[in-house]
Amino acid sequence: MRNTVFYNLVNDEDDFTELLCNMMKYEDFQNIFSEFFGIKTSEKKIDTQYIIKKNGKPDLVISYDNGIEFIEAKVGDSRLTKNQPEGYIRELGNRLEKTKKLYFIIPKNYYFKKDLEKRKKNVIDKNIPIDIKYWESFFEHCKRNFNIFNKNKILFEYYNLLKSWFGYETVIFNKKEQKIMKENGKVMYKVGKWLESISSLLEQNGYTVDRSDGLQEIGIYIYNKSGVFYGWIGVWFPVWKKYGHCFIYTISNKVRKRYYNNFINIYKNCHEYVEDIDDKPEGKAVYKYICFDDHIFNKENDESVVFKELSDILKSIKK
Repeated sequence: MRNTVFYNLVNDEDDFTELLCNMMKYEDFQNIFSEFFGIKTSEKKIDTQYIIKKNGKPDLVISYDNGIEFIEAKVGDSRLTKNQPEGYIRELGNRLEKTKKLYFIIPKNYYFKKDLEKRKKNVIDKNIPIDIKYWESFFEHCKRNFNIFNKNKILFEYYNLLKSWFGYETVIFNKKEQKIMKENGKVMYKVGKWLESISSLLEQNGYTVDRSDGLQEIGIYIYNKSGVFYGWIGVWFPVWKKYGHCFIYTISNKVRKRYYNNFINIYKNCHEYVEDIDDKPEGKAVYKYICFDDHIFNKENDESVVFKELSDILKSIKK
């Protein structure tokens, strides 16, 4: 998301929805957004501050030609409230407009999609349509109207934000790449099973763990019972890509200095990775790490071997 001025400013549903409402100040964006929801008339009003007594507050309300639409925007793992959709449907049922609709716009991988579909099915008033649209489809709609975004700097930056969150490009893999993917898939399956076991073993030995599964990594943050951070173990994709090291334990110079210094003094042959975070005022983070690839790729070994070495590391850095 670094290719937009909104980088690090839009991080969750509240930020995203607030920015969406602000974008409605631009008439061109209003038109693109309204067309996506089937409204093509220029005689419309978009309200971003529509409050319903006891029935909630939809993110956007579009009024037009004896019609009204409530639009609720969801991203990430933001939950549905008790008024979604039943409260909105009750409110729309009390409205006098001839055409009344409720839309949810969500990512295709929305965490609570099944819950939304279940609630949609169970609403009492079946006369008011509830439709689910997707941010990915909205981005494609924006792509078809790119000339409008390209004329305005703010709209262009918002387009880049949508692209970074919901834009997908077709990637074709050749046979060699497919073979590598198959082999890596087996490795990642093994890593996943090992991390589950290592998490359990750590907890049995007095540590607390926090699983981290993201675009950049699959692993475990390790803490003691008081919340003191002891490092991280797993697959960090930038390291794997740059150095070919798959399964690692790492600790950075941004955690407690004593643990970091103990680690580099004891494990003098450890590897180093410097994270590219030039935009952060505190400077670059330096990560020292040990690679466990010999164990991962050795069919004779299991996760207990890694756990024993990890335990020795954790004990040594606490001295």
